[in-house]
Amino acid sequence: MRNPTSGRLSPRDLAIIDSVRLLGQVSASQLLRLHFADGSPASRGARMRRTMTRLVSWGTVARLPARWVGGYRGGSDGYVYQPPDSRSRSFQDHRVTLTELYVQLVEAARTGLFDLADFRPEPASYRQLGALELKPDAWLRLEHDGRGRQVFIELDRGTESAAQITTKLTTYAAAARAWPARDGTFPLVLFVVCHDLPPREEHQVRLIARTIQRHPVSGLFVVCPFGDATNYLVR
Repeated sequence: MRNPTSGRLSPRDLAIIDSVRLLGQVSASQLLRLHFADGSPASRGARMRRTMTRLVSWGTVARLPARWVGGYRGGSDGYVYQPPDSRSRSFQDHRVTLTELYVQLVEAARTGLFDLADFRPEPASYRQLGALELKPDAWLRLEHDGRGRQVFIELDRGTESAAQITTKLTTYAAAARAWPARDGTFPLVLFVVCHDLPPREEHQVRLIARTIQRHPVSGLFVVCPFGDATNYLVR
């Protein structure tokens, strides 16, 4: 049956719906930066709020209860949106932090330095390689001047131990050996550490860096704090 709202959806409406479906959860301030970059700050906010109220009323997106988001996860405009058929009933910090990385990459791509050719958060990022299932938090492809780079993202919230990190490194090393030649070079694996407490974030970056250095195929892996992730990927 034809959706009765489909004829009323503008190109921007459709782009917003696509973003929410791709990313799973998106804060209001992230949607503002993705889809309302034109106009004055006051008009951008007003248009975004009207648009999202309309899309929620039409059932094309769902809205979680208001809450302060803050930090790396997109500012203090507290509504978070998700697909209407999502089973999530609460804000997922991990998911919205991945969304923030995507938003920052889109903003950087607008400068013309590179093209964000593809971005797939979990579970779309998962790969089956024979009996091995690889479950990165995200996979992305950047392109510039005819060259491309694939990257697996491992988002670390400052909670994983050296043993847990070692297990992940070993899994990725096995995946690199099983990687099909038709898919090109095995992606770089970037550990991105995000924590609201800077000392905790710095400690986790050092822990992961030491664990990588001890691994036999350390060249597959890089670690950086969340605030440096976009600059690192652009470089």
